[in-house]
Amino acid sequence: VLPTILSRCQRFDLRRIASPQIVSQLKKIADAEGIKVEEAALQAIARGADGGMRDAQSTLDQLISFCGDQVEEKDVLSMFGLTSRDQILRLSEAMIQRDNLTLLNELNALIQNGKDLGRLLSDLQEYFRHLMILKVSNSTDQLEGLSEAEMEALFRHAKGLSDHQILRLLEALSETDYRLREASAKRIAVEIGLIKASESLASKSIDEVIRTLKDLKQQSPEATQAPVPRQPIPSAKQKEHQPTKPLPIDKAPLNKPKPTQQTPATPKSVSQQEVAVKEELNPSN
Repeated sequence: VLPTILSRCQRFDLRRIASPQIVSQLKKIADAEGIKVEEAALQAIARGADGGMRDAQSTLDQLISFCGDQVEEKDVLSMFGLTSRDQILRLSEAMIQRDNLTLLNELNALIQNGKDLGRLLSDLQEYFRHLMILKVSNSTDQLEGLSEAEMEALFRHAKGLSDHQILRLLEALSETDYRLREASAKRIAVEIGLIKASESLASKSIDEVIRTLKDLKQQSPEATQAPVPRQPIPSAKQKEHQPTKPLPIDKAPLNKPKPTQQTPATPKSVSQQEVAVKEELNPSN
């Protein structure tokens, strides 16, 4: 765009308004109108507005017209189809403890009350995102607008989970949210997704397995001993030319001579003429 046109234009940077600012502004409006609104109801309106001040003020106007001069959290939750913070904490606790029965019971109660499953997944992802920020930064600067019960649960869960486990939970919830858009049976998709997210806490990554094997190898006593060199196996030719070692006396075989069979001498037949010749040659006999 040419500079001459830009100089005649107004620029508006639209950003999401933080929940604490929306709550503060709604509280001012309610006090000016003489309306009693619970703090939890104001936070629920800010959650439903999703960063839009105009949407939050319109919602407050509708609630005043329906509920009169007193607005409670349950009224806001029924209007938006939102889940209360206490229910989100119970679901998160069941997922972290891998209590599938409690997880399914809480989910069934929410579905019976007509809660939006897509919004439920978004609230769970937001909670575990806060948990990841607290775990990584070890600070509460970015955690604004949370109640004392939520902060206490976040600190408790941050001590019991590692960074990789929180990331696996977020990945499983994001995958469930993506599949929910095209799933025909949305309830089954959410139930399977939450159980898989809970079971992912027990799995370990390849890096963790390799690190564990290295630690076990260093701790084993065999690692400190010098390896015994292996003697090479002689080949067939080396075996032929290899001299045999003499066995010790106590193990050497005794070479006993084999008995020879003596054949009996056969008597020679002597004729009378031979006897006469012998007498003539030896007259002394």
